[in-house]
Amino acid sequence: MSTVAAPVKASGVLKVEVRRVIRANRQRVFDAWTKPEEMRRWFAPGPMTVAAVEADPREGGAYRIEMKGSMDNLPENADRRSIAFGEYTEIVPNERLRFTWRPNWNPESESVVTIHLRDVEGGTELLLIHDRIDLESSCGGYKQGWTSCVAKLDAYLGD
Repeated sequence: MSTVAAPVKASGVLKVEVRRVIRANRQRVFDAWTKPEEMRRWFAPGPMTVAAVEADPREGGAYRIEMKGSMDNLPENADRRSIAFGEYTEIVPNERLRFTWRPNWNPESESVVTIHLRDVEGGTELLLIHDRIDLESSCGGYKQGWTSCVAKLDAYLGD
């Protein structure tokens, strides 16, 4: 399925959008975003893997994702750890999920990720919006990372 990802600057706010049709129903897609045992299987970009994940998917609940490796896949970076954590701020089961995003590689930064799900022919359309990004230089990495993660999600659920 095709993926559309684009960095956008609207009213001075930096954001990245990724849209893709996932070959699964909305319940399966939503579960993959909220259940640690599901998140563990896909929630790391490129060749990276999930080393650990914790999630309390309720408004005000926290999550923490520890990813191992690097996008460059160089042997010297094989044990590198990247951690993202935050809080769920909105949950509408099978429709929308919003959470803050705080990465250890930019600890002063807090942005917001929103997942929108809707039924379409062939599965579920997923629209990911990562906004309130503070550095324009971060947009490229987020675009690449989220596009890769969403592709991995589709491959995992579409099998």
